[in-house]
Amino acid sequence: MIQNPEHITNNKKQMIKAFVITSNEVAGNIAYKTDIVDGVQMYEGLPIDIFHKIMELEHMKDKYTVEYTYSKPGDTNYSNIVANIGKGKYDIGIGVFNRNIEREKEVNFSAPFILDPNAIFHIETNSTTRLLRLMLRSVGNILIVLILLGIIAGLLIYFGNRARMKRLGIKSNNKFFLYSIIAGMSAMFGEMGLVADHATRSLKGLFIFFVTMLTAFVFVLIAQARMTSALVDEKIGSKITKDNMPLTKILGLKGYIPTNTIREHGGRIEYIKDGTISDIISKYIENPDKYAGVALSYADGFKYLEKYPVLMVSLGFGVETGGYPINSTKNNILEDVNRGIVILQNDDTLQNTCTYYYGNRKDNPICSLR
Repeated sequence: MIQNPEHITNNKKQMIKAFVITSNEVAGNIAYKTDIVDGVQMYEGLPIDIFHKIMELEHMKDKYTVEYTYSKPGDTNYSNIVANIGKGKYDIGIGVFNRNIEREKEVNFSAPFILDPNAIFHIETNSTTRLLRLMLRSVGNILIVLILLGIIAGLLIYFGNRARMKRLGIKSNNKFFLYSIIAGMSAMFGEMGLVADHATRSLKGLFIFFVTMLTAFVFVLIAQARMTSALVDEKIGSKITKDNMPLTKILGLKGYIPTNTIREHGGRIEYIKDGTISDIISKYIENPDKYAGVALSYADGFKYLEKYPVLMVSLGFGVETGGYPINSTKNNILEDVNRGIVILQNDDTLQNTCTYYYGNRKDNPICSLR
């Protein structure tokens, strides 16, 4: 467990003003509260855990003291935090911060302590429920037409081809009527046997047979074409990739690196300007048919895989390096933090700490820094 350190006044030590991103929920990439021990709040989370391990190293503990400021739980506006660090309000940000050109103009970044894949978190797109909804949406109106045409075809057989009744050995008009309706409906859904069997060899019988078969053939092809087109458009499959990006919009935070990356790979983004990661996850879970998923970094979205078991993650959209943003005038802090990261990397502390929070998930490079 990580302690919430008090502000220690020591003129021999340089003060580091640290801003810590926090959450009410357990999350590897954000500090979260655990126990209160002897009146002191305890925290866990990869970024704050690694930072405290760095501060305990010989070259750090006698040189610096830290003043911590904690975010409101769930406030994940990384861009605003970077801006405040750039302005000198804080010296360092404690969280998984991805670097980009815009941010590098405002702050320096430490050496990475995590590799953070860009990802789309989504519900499996080939689920039975989703396929059924897609089918009804794409061919629902044609199904109604096929039912009506089947009834009409059945009436044509009943009234126009009465001789068939004798060939079938049916003596009851009611039974022949039901047989005719079933034959007409079956033909419209691809089963032509009842129409073909026992058809009379009269012109009228052949005409009814030909019209019914041709109508059924055309409309079945139309239904199949629409369904195939819908499947292609929706990119139905268990994983989303750069090559099968869905046409349905993907939710993403405004100014968030994974959102921009997914858009560059062809994703259609619906931006959420002032929301949090928890907000957009909840919005997606409540509207899985309206949106294709949520653009997040793996580190940010990891905890939701446990919270929502229906979620899965699609990777393959590049990997960002996660580090600490540091005020550009604090070069000594940057150098000492980088030295600490290298030490933790070389003695496997970095790897072991990351694995503690994220595990060894298959095809996940998040803890591959050594």
